[in-house]
Amino acid sequence: MSANGEPSGKVARYAYLNAYYETGFNNPIDEAIRSYRAYDVKECRKLAEIPYDFYRKRLSMLISDSGSSVLITKGALTNVLAACSHVENNDGTLTAIDEVREDIEQSYESFSAQGLRTLGVAYKVMDAEKELDKDDETGMRFLGGLTLFDPPKANCAQTIEQLRQLGVTLKIITGDNRLVAESVSQQLGLSGSKILTGPEIAQISGNALMNQVAEVNVFAEVEPNQKEQIIIFPKPPRQLSGDRHTHYCRCYFGLALSTFRIANWLSTASANCAGFIRGHCRSLSRNGRSGKEYILSFRKDLT
Repeated sequence: MSANGEPSGKVARYAYLNAYYETGFNNPIDEAIRSYRAYDVKECRKLAEIPYDFYRKRLSMLISDSGSSVLITKGALTNVLAACSHVENNDGTLTAIDEVREDIEQSYESFSAQGLRTLGVAYKVMDAEKELDKDDETGMRFLGGLTLFDPPKANCAQTIEQLRQLGVTLKIITGDNRLVAESVSQQLGLSGSKILTGPEIAQISGNALMNQVAEVNVFAEVEPNQKEQIIIFPKPPRQLSGDRHTHYCRCYFGLALSTFRIANWLSTASANCAGFIRGHCRSLSRNGRSGKEYILSFRKDLT
């Protein structure tokens, strides 16, 4: 869609070219873009690439498109906006980015509150002979955005409730923004969960973070190193009611996965997972190790 919310073939095509030639980081978002609609690339050629990183949160591709050299940038909407000086309207005219930034950000927040991940797309024409670097991601034209949605399966909330009854706390750890994480957690039956963001984590000391990790179940806007920090952080044991064999064994089901894949994986893995957790907790108790806390961390590439 364009910056004013109308369908845009140019946005879709440029997003496809950016994803088609990407080589730095294979990910489900680019897979979704490539599979949604294919465009003819016979007149196109990749010239250079600035790979995605978790600081810039965007990917730029310099492409020869029918003889013109075009730098196409795709990524987190606010980070793409930061690289733009103008918005390109549907009729090709330009508007200064500061005149429409607030409207674009409001639309972004509205989509996020619905659980939609929104990416920004921008471009600028460049000299093909110039050596590409990150400083070239300036003075770009904002074209519009892409919205992606992968709704949880119908029985996910029931699955999570079954895990809770087994003494397993579900913690969502995602790089998505706070609004997307809040929407998805509500769909999973976790309404009212406190949310802690990556920037907030960066301001918290070690001991304070330990207490927060024990109490917070939804972590959003989290960087990769913070995900690992949350999962491996030592936490005090907590007594649980229920199965007499598991009174002092508290298990965490740590999910360092994209928000768009958590729920659907849970619904298919729940039966085996629940059986494993129940048996594992009983085994720990019989072996006299129930005074410790165990973290079950599942990280897998789901297709």
